[in-house]
Amino acid sequence: MHRQFGWFSVWTITLLAMLISLFAAITDVHAAELVMILIGLTALQLTFYQITTIVNEQALIVRFGIGLLSFTFPLHEFVTADAKQIPMFSGYGIRWLGHAWLFNVHGKEAVATTFQSGRQLWIGTDDVPGLLSALNLPSTATERDTTTTLDSTINKSDTETVPDSTSDIPQLDVPEAESKDTDLPS
Repeated sequence: MHRQFGWFSVWTITLLAMLISLFAAITDVHAAELVMILIGLTALQLTFYQITTIVNEQALIVRFGIGLLSFTFPLHEFVTADAKQIPMFSGYGIRWLGHAWLFNVHGKEAVATTFQSGRQLWIGTDDVPGLLSALNLPSTATERDTTTTLDSTINKSDTETVPDSTSDIPQLDVPEAESKDTDLPS
């Protein structure tokens, strides 16, 4: 089990609640409206202040905050898992990235899992190696030989040498067009 605290969301929501309270104290806002706004912010705070990831023998469980939002994914449905960098401005909470779901409360690192169906789930964490180890899934990254250069990947038999001078270039025999002397009418 691993917990990650969402510092950004906690500070942002707390600051927002303080600003709304200050605004309410300065202006003529009804107490009922203020209470409803603050209850909503409190619920948001309790929901997304942390993310807990649990990996057991059967499932990956992801819980937000006090557990109001909890998701369970059977481990046998996963195919691969990789470390990923979360794109800038992806936000926090539960987000659709266009190709995968993102569960995140803080930071820019995630573990990207792929299901047998091909869909993806990215789980934000500050312990990527720990989550990858707990999932114990193969990676989609291929092993690459870092010493391979472009020259070694070119098949030498398919290349031709460039001639040093124009005398080595074969000349094509192109027949010359016949010119006819014709008198144009005046």
